[in-house]
Amino acid sequence: MAWVDNGSTDGEMMLVGGIADTFSCGKCSLFLRKFLTVPASSTSSYPATDILSLPMSSSSLVSTRILPTFLTGSELAVSDFAMTSDPNGTIYLAGGQAANGDMVSLATIGMWTKTAGWISQVTTGDIPAARIGASLEAHPSLDIL
Repeated sequence: MAWVDNGSTDGEMMLVGGIADTFSCGKCSLFLRKFLTVPASSTSSYPATDILSLPMSSSSLVSTRILPTFLTGSELAVSDFAMTSDPNGTIYLAGGQAANGDMVSLATIGMWTKTAGWISQVTTGDIPAARIGASLEAHPSLDIL
């Protein structure tokens, strides 16, 4: 989850991905139901991002977008990833777990901006091993996570 500055006093909240053992969606859009239909006995993933206006209400949904499958490299992170934003409002998503349970490499991370949406960024330097549940922090003035 990350806060998105939309120019209002309250802003918006971005929710990304998820894995569920059971799934029910009474108010999902028809577009999303196409991607989320799975047998009740299986685990399902939510490879999407929702932006919700604050304060929360029944009409808070601003947008829902399916995440690009290439966003975090060869495996799309849908849970247990690290997420942060920098002072310019860029949101970063790194590591975590793919829908099949595999850990996602930190060699490629997802970046979101208001103008470009989600894009992939190949990382450089001393890249740590894949991990789940890690913390991520953006340096306030350097190009370092």
